[in-house]
Amino acid sequence: MKEKSKKNNPKESTYERSLKHPDHMDFVKKSQESPIEAYKKIILNWDSYRRIVGYSIRYANEDMKPNELKEVYGILVGLIENETIIIKDAIPMVSGDRAGVEYENKQYGNMEQIDTSIYEKAIKDKESDFVIGWWHTHPRFGFFFSPVDTLTQLGYQDSNPHAIGLIFDYSKKNNNSLGIAAIRLKNPKRGTFSDFGKIRMTYEPKKSSILKKANKLITEIKKDLQIIEENITHIHDIIYRKSIFQLHEKYGLLSERVSEYLLISESEEIEQNIYIWKEEDKEDTLPQFRENLEKEIKKQEKFLKKLLKEDNKDKFEKSKVKIIKKLKLKLENPKKLVKSIEEIYDNKKKKLLKYYDYFDTNERTLFERIEDFFLQYNEILNNLDSITDFNL
Repeated sequence: MKEKSKKNNPKESTYERSLKHPDHMDFVKKSQESPIEAYKKIILNWDSYRRIVGYSIRYANEDMKPNELKEVYGILVGLIENETIIIKDAIPMVSGDRAGVEYENKQYGNMEQIDTSIYEKAIKDKESDFVIGWWHTHPRFGFFFSPVDTLTQLGYQDSNPHAIGLIFDYSKKNNNSLGIAAIRLKNPKRGTFSDFGKIRMTYEPKKSSILKKANKLITEIKKDLQIIEENITHIHDIIYRKSIFQLHEKYGLLSERVSEYLLISESEEIEQNIYIWKEEDKEDTLPQFRENLEKEIKKQEKFLKKLLKEDNKDKFEKSKVKIIKKLKLKLENPKKLVKSIEEIYDNKKKKLLKYYDYFDTNERTLFERIEDFFLQYNEILNNLDSITDFNL
């Protein structure tokens, strides 16, 4: 495969575009004129809370040992209305290796560097919505900003004084508490030396209703946790890493550029990095199976056209039948194999659909790449099948 290089000027992310939203630009303008008193009224809705809890509980709950706990991290999407911050969605991004871990810079610190193509669909065509903050978990150690948390919050609050950080701790959740707190830096101009403070939140629907729904959700996820993890692992290890790779190796149809993006080698993580090809690497190559097949099709097409030109209709018809049969036979195995892999994938995914909102960037990206592979592979396969009909 040709060498690929990371894009020096990546496509503008949803987060970056959200900073240009009229409401946000107005905040920035006002803050330059005079200090802004950050809005203190915050509304957290059920949809946001359930995604925080649903993703978090997979990595930290009361049934786990302390050394099994993992922190998770995500972003908040919402709007500001009548000096009220309304949190409409909380999108899972990544989990840490263990509780207390400092996430890699590319994932935990600079939102500008996090590719947003997975979650940007969630705020598409909603002009009043933008990234209004972030959320993460502190399993069993409460509500506060660590030095790393403070740095992350600064990234949001410097550009939007109303930006907030939510912290969820399952151990603080009980019959009277949702186990979640909203925190903001008191004086971001002091940088990492800034103190932080909690901000009171209200809930829609009321807290008692959210608690009831959350308890039911937690019970369902914990009950199906093994099923969730087993199916995700099977999709990644068997379907993606093994079956699809073998299909591509034996009956490759996708060009090198496409396959390099959709098929990640064992040593690479599934992540949303965007790559570009160097200017001198404009030429793309086809896998051997497709290249040989297309050469054979062109050769036989030329032969059949020659017979037509010679007005040798009898030989043309007989030859056409034989050639079509031979070429269709070559397409039969990849057709059967890709269909078989798709059926297994669909069956596994069906078991996960109800929990899709609680998957992170890597998991959603995995599904998208698999489905994109199937889409493009079948499109090429169907096109080759159509060409081999030789409708001359």
